[in-house]
Amino acid sequence: MALGAANYVIGCLPSYKRAFLWFGGIHGDREKGMAQLQRAADHGHYMQGFAKAWLALAYEREHEPDQARRLLTELMAEYPANPLYAKELALLDHPADAKR
Repeated sequence: MALGAANYVIGCLPSYKRAFLWFGGIHGDREKGMAQLQRAADHGHYMQGFAKAWLALAYEREHEPDQARRLLTELMAEYPANPLYAKELALLDHPADAKR
């Protein structure tokens, strides 16, 4: 899960920042990171919910709101006491109405 998050975040950086990291031996890949997060969200045990949350935010960033909505709805059902998932879903459904 952590490797997927790191790959995604580093892969999203501007190319000049990735170049500095590349010289230090650090590489990132946006697509590979999302695939690793998806694998953790599908088959993870301890960090499955956290992987779903990361993946939902990545889908929002990648302009795939249907995928993000599906994951946030699952998270709301799994963790009904956590208000953050409902708030993020409201932002996704009505970005102008919801306040952060």
